[in-house]
Amino acid sequence: MHIVKEYTTFKDKELPTFEDIYGMKDLKALIKASVLLPFQKPEIYEDLKIEPGCKILFFGAPGCGKTFTSLATAGEMKARVVQFTPSDTWGSSRTEPEKAVSNLFSYARQTFPSVILMDEAESLLINRDKYKDAPWAQRVLLEVLNQLDDSTSENETLILMASTNAPWLIDPAALRHGRFDRIIFIPPPDRSAREQLIKAQFERAEFGDSELERILDETVSLSVADLVGGYKRALTNQLQAQIANGEEPDSAKVAVSADSYMEAIKTYPSSASDWLKNTTQRIDEVAEEFVSKVSEYLKNPT
Repeated sequence: MHIVKEYTTFKDKELPTFEDIYGMKDLKALIKASVLLPFQKPEIYEDLKIEPGCKILFFGAPGCGKTFTSLATAGEMKARVVQFTPSDTWGSSRTEPEKAVSNLFSYARQTFPSVILMDEAESLLINRDKYKDAPWAQRVLLEVLNQLDDSTSENETLILMASTNAPWLIDPAALRHGRFDRIIFIPPPDRSAREQLIKAQFERAEFGDSELERILDETVSLSVADLVGGYKRALTNQLQAQIANGEEPDSAKVAVSADSYMEAIKTYPSSASDWLKNTTQRIDEVAEEFVSKVSEYLKNPT
């Protein structure tokens, strides 16, 4: 039996909102106009003769906040989140996985406002040409497409936020106009977002103004995960140095300088930078919708 996962809290507090997303002014405006406005001020969309309902596909590099952005959007709407992952579907039964999909969409429609959060969308919307030996996965794809195509009034309350960092694995039929209302690129954090993140969360950082500016200059196109991971490595490097010097580890003596932070950042390659480069080289595999947005970002990353 398929069990729907739902939650209205996130890490022991209320769902995040846009206040919890640092910077990213243009992204927030885009989501407010295409996702929030139809439900907050439906009369505007009625006047413009735009049908309600919302089906969004977020895509971008790993660690850039696609899931967090979905949660924050739900938080802005004060909606419950119904989580939909590949393990939920495959774990229910490979003989009737499409029933799990149908049950979830039905549940979400009946409990408005609910946001269906579909992580790893490429695993649920698999490219049929690439996975011909997975008939159960193809049935899931067809059922999801059927739910997205539902032309009845039931989809007027449907809010679906899917996310992927592998859009080249998604079946092209899922990307045609009408199935997803918007395909939104979640880029690495912009300069303002990086600055706010560092000031808010790097409590042990000792960066002067000029050092902070240097860090912001040298961390363009890094993901949130890259930035936070570098800070944590810089902290543990300090503890390692204490141990190597024969000292008793003492957190009170741990501080992160600009140089130690940048050294820690460079210890691991950025998955976001590699993803951006590789995606623009997948022209034959990725819909132009994806490549063009990534290419546009790379013309002027901030």
